[in-house]
Amino acid sequence: MLTVDNWISITGIALPIVVSAVTFIWKSFMDAKVRDEQARPNVFISYERGWQNGNYMEELVLKNYGQTTAIITNMKISPAFESNGDAKVAGSPFEGMKGVPLAPGQEMRTLVGHSNGQGNDNTIKREKRHFVIEYRNPFFNKDYSSDYYVNEPGLPVMYGIGTGKNVVEVKLNQSQFVDLKKSLKFNKVQIDELDGANK
Repeated sequence: MLTVDNWISITGIALPIVVSAVTFIWKSFMDAKVRDEQARPNVFISYERGWQNGNYMEELVLKNYGQTTAIITNMKISPAFESNGDAKVAGSPFEGMKGVPLAPGQEMRTLVGHSNGQGNDNTIKREKRHFVIEYRNPFFNKDYSSDYYVNEPGLPVMYGIGTGKNVVEVKLNQSQFVDLKKSLKFNKVQIDELDGANK
């Protein structure tokens, strides 16, 4: 029969072993969870809006920023893109992409607005737009979702001068860009391009 001293000895030996085992199991579980999260796909839609040589273009970029392949299962953009005038816009791009795979780092682009040289960056009605992108990791058979809002009136517009490697790009709102333009010395062709971009 075990005495109190025996029980104390057994507990003194067993308790650190049990605590160590539980800690090891918990740490292994958390490490696996972190590895799974780091290896997951991560899909978002971002905007690229900008002026180049007097033409305004607005693109949406669907990209997998994650480490594994994503298969799009559902996508909803609301409200749909609408024109502020006669310019054609894409409405609800990417919504028909169910079943399309995106490899890590792969992106797809679509033009949603273009000024056709009219010097107008208001081709699209600016909204607080809601994006819901649902996708699956085909290797682990796990579902994910990116659900977020973008307040479009607050987004900066990229202004560019010229083409090629020497393009100047500035992320400013229009009034900041006008102030910058006034403070810089450009040749007449470049000033004319800037004026066309800000009409």
